[in-house]
Amino acid sequence: MASGGDNFLESLSSSVQRMHLIQIDSVQRWMGDLRLMAECECMYVLQSKPISVDGEGQNELVITSQQDLPDSLQTLLKRAWAITTELSKIFYKLEINRWQHIHSTAVRVHCHIRSLINESSGYTHSASGEIQQFGRILIKKCTDLTTITESLAYDEDETTLASMKAEIVKTLTSFSQSFSQMVELILTHEIKSLVNQLDTATNLYSIEAPISSLIELTQEGAHICQIIAKEGGVAVLFKLCRQEAPCYLHVLALRALASICVVEEGINELEKVVTILANMAVLDQCVSEMIQENGVELLLEFLHERPPLGISTEGAALERILQKSAVTLARLSREPIVTDIATSLNCIPRLIELCRYPSERNNSDSVLMACLAVLRKLAASSPQCFEDSDYQQLIKPRLVDSFLLCSNMEESFV
Repeated sequence: MASGGDNFLESLSSSVQRMHLIQIDSVQRWMGDLRLMAECECMYVLQSKPISVDGEGQNELVITSQQDLPDSLQTLLKRAWAITTELSKIFYKLEINRWQHIHSTAVRVHCHIRSLINESSGYTHSASGEIQQFGRILIKKCTDLTTITESLAYDEDETTLASMKAEIVKTLTSFSQSFSQMVELILTHEIKSLVNQLDTATNLYSIEAPISSLIELTQEGAHICQIIAKEGGVAVLFKLCRQEAPCYLHVLALRALASICVVEEGINELEKVVTILANMAVLDQCVSEMIQENGVELLLEFLHERPPLGISTEGAALERILQKSAVTLARLSREPIVTDIATSLNCIPRLIELCRYPSERNNSDSVLMACLAVLRKLAASSPQCFEDSDYQQLIKPRLVDSFLLCSNMEESFV
């Protein structure tokens, strides 16, 4: 009862905190957005530039907010979005030959780049050196861009304009590449910091914010998911899923994993992790710990997963889960206690089902081979658990003969 009461109080406290954030969040977001919009306007005043609606009838900036992200990441993403938007405007205006509006947009890009560099000045020494280097490159390119575009509104010679247009496109392309590299460098630094917070956290109740931040980041696109996977996010989240923690933290971690694993890099990292477990099963000192932590029961749960209908990507993921689970179980089955646990939990009928019915294993030969290996391990210590027909077809023949028999079976096999 006390435990239930504690959980209720924790849930209530969390709800109250979220309600408080909701009440003040809109004001905070407005103030944050206002600063980004006002900075450009101040620079216009300093340079005697008019403040007006854009030539295409668009207002200066409309920037969304990511409420679960740290302030530094929110600012970075907003600033990157603003710069990308302004660059798109320049390319569009060049395409339609709207010369008189290009310079004002180039000035705004210059303002945003200076602000981005100032906001990024507080990073660690290892990261700040590269960031400063990119900053100098971008400032130089911005200066070149504003210099080139300043005379566009006053020059009406078509030949000159065409020549300048090609030079602007070249400068913009080079600028965009350097800008993307700088943003990726800063993002990588921020993501690495979030992953490190999760990996080194000593208080489970303090990791909700970093997980929520990772989930929010995954919504920004596939490229950020790739960075999270590269920086070890999958392994850390999977580690959290195996720890004792409040249910809502497991839900958040699984949601983050699902979001990251929409990209190939995330799936590969996940596969490396039900692989690490298989490799651990080879080591004697790890086997006892896996047994004590209910690792056998977890493997059996994985083996009972069934392939979804008509979803090829999920089917491929399930194949890997089934294969790695069977391989790990086969390696663990050298311990008599593992055999006892597996047989007591009705493992053998499921393994036989995976061998006999191709649809249950998503027609995977690798799953079939792994399941046959487990069955032979279990049969060595518990032959009484097998019916005669199963034993004669799946255990007694050579492994390759059983494999060929099962791989050619039809669904109607009896």
